[in-house]
Amino acid sequence: TTALHSTTAHQSSTVHQSSTVHQSSIVHQSSTVHQYSTAHPDLSSAPVDDAQPTVTVLIAAYNESVLLPDTIDGVLAQSVQPDCLLVVDDGSSDDSLEILTERYGVVYQDGVGRSPTYPQLQILAKHHSGKADSLNAGLRLVQDDVVITLDADTQVKPGAIAAVRTYFAADPQLKVVGPLLQPVCAPASMGKGLQSLQRYEYLRAFTTQSAWSRIDSTLIVAGACAAYRRDMLAAVGGFDPDSWVEDYEVMLRIHHYCRRRNLRPKVLVSPYLTATTDAPNTLGTFIRQRRRWLGGFVQALLHHRHMVGNPKDGAVGLAYLVLGVVDACSPVYAIASLALIAFMVFGMVRLPLSDFALVALR
Repeated sequence: TTALHSTTAHQSSTVHQSSTVHQSSIVHQSSTVHQYSTAHPDLSSAPVDDAQPTVTVLIAAYNESVLLPDTIDGVLAQSVQPDCLLVVDDGSSDDSLEILTERYGVVYQDGVGRSPTYPQLQILAKHHSGKADSLNAGLRLVQDDVVITLDADTQVKPGAIAAVRTYFAADPQLKVVGPLLQPVCAPASMGKGLQSLQRYEYLRAFTTQSAWSRIDSTLIVAGACAAYRRDMLAAVGGFDPDSWVEDYEVMLRIHHYCRRRNLRPKVLVSPYLTATTDAPNTLGTFIRQRRRWLGGFVQALLHHRHMVGNPKDGAVGLAYLVLGVVDACSPVYAIASLALIAFMVFGMVRLPLSDFALVALR
């Protein structure tokens, strides 16, 4: 991995108190280039002491003036507060910044907004460059041990931050904690049906990834609400701005990095890191989201094809990614099958009955 670069930097120093973040420098960019060469105990009310890791909640937001305040309020309402709540505005064209300024009394200095009422809240305004690049810009400001990435339309349930602190304090080998997400669709003609479908999908994904985590092979950790060790993200170079699925792609690099250095790529999928997230409520937006996910998965597979079938990458290389390749090819098989059936129906392909019998017997 190589370091993240910037073309413009403004330096300022701040004092890190109990509820604010250490900052040795503040990087404000006009352009950014990212390069990179079982059972769960109830932790929702766990006490916090000085031995537990410090936590930053990092939110990248673009034109989320409607939902972002609820997301921030949900973090500030936690029984255990984060040491820093950093919101990176990705060049929003709506009134997001104005609403934050009015609602939380944010005052800007040296490119960063701070709230006297909520001292852990900080706002970084930057040009529009995408979610992954905004997360990377925020990571440069973070000095805490653990980073929770949170989508601007996602609200954490009570006890989530306390659970994250306790998990990382209890296990030095733990690299990432994944969430239990509950999709919520806004009212629409197909809203209830799509919400039920997506809740089933998310629950199935949660149980599947929980099973893979038993052999340190979890790759799907929803970036809408995920907790990472900061030094782990720094080691792999942060998030890839060119990826369609930056949360999935960074997990591939984390696994690859750990396996090559004889480190355990331990990932925990926890029911105590629970959040609700805004989900597609129309068929069109649902299809576009899934098309992006599939395209991003194929993109990541091509970029990290050296891991497929590679025993050096453990069960991820030998099993998870191999099954992923087969799964990614399933639409091709389905289309080919439908095409063959169509050709047969319209007489373009004629197979004798005896051939069908032989196929059936085989």
